[in-house]
Amino acid sequence: MADSAAQQWKCAQQIEEKLLTLLHAHKPTYNDIEKLIHELRIACEGTIFLDFEFAASVCVEKRLWHAHTFINNRYRKILGRYKNESKLVVEKRKIEKHYIDFIKTSQFFYKGYIQRLASHFSGIKGLLRVAGRLCLNETSADLSNSVSPEVQKLIENSCHATLLQLGDLSRYRNMLGTKQRSWEPAMGYYQLANEIDPSSGMAHNKMAVLALADENHLNAVYHLFRAIAAQKPDLLAPGNLEIEFKKILGARFTTKNDPVAKLMRLFILLHANFNEGTDSPSNVELQNEVLSKLCLCLEESYGNILEKLVVISIAAQYYSSQRLKDKGLEKNLEAQRIFNLHINFNNRMMFQLLSILLPELDDPSEFSKDNNKNFVATQDKISVVATRVIPALRHYTLWLASSKESLNPNFGSSQVKLQSKQLWITYASVLTRLVNYFPVKNMVTVPYLLDEDDTTVGFAPFRNIELVKALDFYSKPDGQLKPHIGDYGIERSDPATEMQSRILDIVCCGIQLQLDKDVPLQLQNDSGIPVFQFIDENQPTSLPMPNSISSPYVHTKNIAHMSSENHDLTVKVHDEAPDICEEFSDSEDSVELNMNRMVDSLLEPSLSEPKMHSHESFYGSSYCASMKHFVWSASNVSEYCRQSTPKLLPSLPGLYCTVFTPQPNELQKISPKML
Repeated sequence: MADSAAQQWKCAQQIEEKLLTLLHAHKPTYNDIEKLIHELRIACEGTIFLDFEFAASVCVEKRLWHAHTFINNRYRKILGRYKNESKLVVEKRKIEKHYIDFIKTSQFFYKGYIQRLASHFSGIKGLLRVAGRLCLNETSADLSNSVSPEVQKLIENSCHATLLQLGDLSRYRNMLGTKQRSWEPAMGYYQLANEIDPSSGMAHNKMAVLALADENHLNAVYHLFRAIAAQKPDLLAPGNLEIEFKKILGARFTTKNDPVAKLMRLFILLHANFNEGTDSPSNVELQNEVLSKLCLCLEESYGNILEKLVVISIAAQYYSSQRLKDKGLEKNLEAQRIFNLHINFNNRMMFQLLSILLPELDDPSEFSKDNNKNFVATQDKISVVATRVIPALRHYTLWLASSKESLNPNFGSSQVKLQSKQLWITYASVLTRLVNYFPVKNMVTVPYLLDEDDTTVGFAPFRNIELVKALDFYSKPDGQLKPHIGDYGIERSDPATEMQSRILDIVCCGIQLQLDKDVPLQLQNDSGIPVFQFIDENQPTSLPMPNSISSPYVHTKNIAHMSSENHDLTVKVHDEAPDICEEFSDSEDSVELNMNRMVDSLLEPSLSEPKMHSHESFYGSSYCASMKHFVWSASNVSEYCRQSTPKLLPSLPGLYCTVFTPQPNELQKISPKML
């Protein structure tokens, strides 16, 4: 097989040499070019399907695409000569027709190549999904072959590259027209490429090109940051981002009276200033204006813009941290200043979202912790604003877990300390209200990727290997990626169930974070009411729980008071937060603990014992005694349940039956349409 493939490849190289010689000629004929590229396609495809590993080793696909690129550049060069020649319209149209015919035949070939991949190699789900989305016939006269995992990876890489090439061909074709221009086909191919290999940033870099063609600077910045913050970043993206930021800083935008357009303009201008290391009073004013307009825009529906703002902010911080690490710039004051600007802004962004969500959870009168009503009945209690904030806040919980070392309220300037303290107190307040506002024990998780997870599968800041399993929203218990919505056999749940899954994830993150000795949070249940408490190390002793706290919704002025000390911390702050309660302790989980047990125990008073360090044993004298306090229950998340015998934990009503079960070593760190 290898000998046959080598012989076929030798023939392909001879055809390639003839084609390149012809293209260098002064006036090659279009028919000769089309004949040779057709022969080259057949020879290269034959080599690939004779021996895929051999073809990959000699870069057959790259050589074939290089020939297509050479022809494309030749056409564009010839058409460029007619750009300002109004008297040569007929000649120009003839060349354009030849060019479009070349693009069409190339698209037909590459679509057929994907179809043959899907039918020739069996058991590759990604290929079948792509073929289905492209409406290609997956049946073929070819024999269906099973391949090794190594060859399967090569096939997936080939499909990914082919989808990018189909996107490029669609983009070239669309660039010829000036009327009714649409980038949807090209965007569709790039999105499919991103689906089959979300860890690669190449598709996002190409999507940024489309966004720039439409002068959509927010989308351009978003996709460039996604290309940079991918697990396999695109090497061209950093340079493209620098060019885009220079354009933004030198441009004058007109947004009329559209508040959303103005928010987007100010937001990208703010990040362009961050990239320059600008730290001035005017920059603080710009931050305040962005956060203020964010509050106003949340009252109206504006699609997935909030998610993009959050992802851009987190990706920008990730990029600045990578520049510090990769280039050895730890002592570079400018690079350190840029990183601090990003982390402080993310601090303020998360605090702002928490502050917006707090008053949306202000009416617990109709709900009791003993209420066993279905969650759908409580869906009416989730306001429209809350449904917009919660997905973004879920993203920020992952950011908080991975950035906790930089958010220590005992380090930094007084401004930074106050910001961090304010964030942790408000975060604790929101967690407390969530576990008391909703019937957490009856809530379930969905077994597939939520919309916001589906778009961030390859986002490196959220796929941090140092984060424990409890903070992995993307994987099943066996470590494999959750299925996508629309995969065969996957039935999508109703919006209410998806929302409770998000809330459950946020609460689980809070539980896991408070187990870390470096996180200033504790979960307390001494009064029978679960309360997340901020722990201030500068305070000699914890404040006793006031007698008046019969509910976690006691009205205080804590957040407003802190905000009055520094008016730059937030733009709009609500004056309600639960009082700080007594210090409570917890112990680490056994390997086999599951979130359902932790949540079940939240309804029970906790025992006071010191907070254990990660290296301490998670089996102790209380282990056997604790078994009688937990009863295994088959909940709606029984798919993730595992029988266990846990030791006493700070309780939450029914969460420890999911994929969030931490392992012993993990407790150590928290740290296309129209195709």
